[in-house]
Amino acid sequence: MKGILKKVGTAVLALSLFSGAAAATMTACNFFGQEEDPNPGIVNPVDPDDNKEPDDPVIIEPDDPDDEKDPEENPDEKPDEKPDDEKEPDKDPDDEQNPDENPDKDPDENPDDEKDPDDEQGPEKPTRDELLEAEDAIEGYKLNNSGDDFVRDENGNPIKFFKTDEIYDTVMERLDKPATATITTPLKYGYYGEYSSVDVLCANYNSSEKTYTIISLCEYEKTGLENPKTLSVVTFPMDIDAADKKFSKLEEQIAEWKPKNIEDERFDYKVSNLDYDKEEYFTIDVDQDDKEFLDKCVDLAYLDDQKPQNALILFQNRSEEFPAFDIGSHIKIDIKIITFDDSEILIDNREVRSSSVIGDGWVRNIMNYEKDQEEGHTYVVMLENGSKTITNVDKIEYNENLIEDIKDANQKSKNSSREL
Repeated sequence: MKGILKKVGTAVLALSLFSGAAAATMTACNFFGQEEDPNPGIVNPVDPDDNKEPDDPVIIEPDDPDDEKDPEENPDEKPDEKPDDEKEPDKDPDDEQNPDENPDKDPDENPDDEKDPDDEQGPEKPTRDELLEAEDAIEGYKLNNSGDDFVRDENGNPIKFFKTDEIYDTVMERLDKPATATITTPLKYGYYGEYSSVDVLCANYNSSEKTYTIISLCEYEKTGLENPKTLSVVTFPMDIDAADKKFSKLEEQIAEWKPKNIEDERFDYKVSNLDYDKEEYFTIDVDQDDKEFLDKCVDLAYLDDQKPQNALILFQNRSEEFPAFDIGSHIKIDIKIITFDDSEILIDNREVRSSSVIGDGWVRNIMNYEKDQEEGHTYVVMLENGSKTITNVDKIEYNENLIEDIKDANQKSKNSSREL
């Protein structure tokens, strides 16, 4: 390196004596990289006065290979490419992408509509006073299972309910208490205490009549009764509007219930379409399957297309013989057919009377009714004794399990009738 400096300095002095030491200094600064050499590469310094072989080639490298270069002087380098120290840092793949480059992003989504992070915490929880007020409301917001918030829809808004289950529980709590101050027996004893089982069929509040009705299928505790089961209809006075639609005031209202304020109606039966294939119906020996016989009785009670599809059918045990109806002594089969929907429950009273003195016997008379009619014989008489609406409202809350059992029983009955 020192030899090179010496030769360069001699050439400079020969060309420009007036610059002196300043020119030498400038040349030395340019050499050490203060300004970039546009053509770095291999240099072979030659002294014409020196007959010796030239020194070994010296490679002069630029101070910084990343320094900015003229693109015209280096055709292999891309003109628009930036040095590494000026390039933008690599983007995080989770950073916001162009909608065209992100197939998972909704193209209709407006970035201005992004939710505030504070909104992700969900709706504001109600206060303790609001929870207490909601719990006391008969028609209002219902609390969730933990009791610290309302039941909400998919948008987070509280849902309003008419609390039918809570009304039923409130009524039953009253029935478990003494009937009066002097009668210590629970109020419900007169309606449910004599039964070994009680299955609630439906319950309903009638806002127009200001009544609350519970309809149940019950079975007496005592055995040996001709008709051990009953359809029980119990109706209580209730005015939710007068109670300001609050349970606290409703409890005060029903605390005044007395047995004389409550209506009780019972429809006794031995067997229904829910269970008549599980027990003997007849008390005499007849060569006929009980279920087929009872299905036939219902078919006769509904000779037209009005036969309900999902009815509860109750049969009283056959009674003693009766005279008249031009068939002499006969057997009467009482049938009660209960139909129900969202607005009413009806009880149809029907009778099938079959002669026991003419024809082929009262059972066979019923089974062969169509054939006898074609031959001009009349051994069977059907009677309609009217119907009764036992409740009529906008919405009735049914026991879905019992309803499904009734539907299944009617479907089995329909299938067996096709097989006959």
